[in-house]
Amino acid sequence: MSSEPPPPPQPPTHQASVGLLDTQRVRDRSPSPLRGNVVPSPLPTRRTRTFSACVEGEYVPVEGDEVTYKMCSIPPKNEKLQAVEVVITHLAPGTKHETWSGHVVSS
Repeated sequence: MSSEPPPPPQPPTHQASVGLLDTQRVRDRSPSPLRGNVVPSPLPTRRTRTFSACVEGEYVPVEGDEVTYKMCSIPPKNEKLQAVEVVITHLAPGTKHETWSGHVVSS
C-alpha cells in the first residue's frame, strides 16, 4: 500500500475529442440597449402614488382644508384605497398654503 494519492485523470487524447475542443469558442453576449440603464417600473410604488396632477387647483392641500375626492382601490389586491380627483373646495382660514410652484401664500 502506498501513501501517495492516485494520479489525476488524464483527458482523452484521441483525435476526435481534440478537434471538438478546438472548434468550440466562447460566444460574446450582444450588447443590450437596456444594459446599464435603469428602466422605471410602470407599476405604482409606495413613493409614487400621489402626483401633483392628481390634485386640482393651485394650492397644496393642508390639514383643515375642505376637499372633495373620489376613492379608488389600488391593484393588484384592491385591499388599499387612494383618493383621486381631489379638489380643494375651501381653504382653511389662518393657515399658510403653498402653491405647486413652491410659493407660500397666507389665507
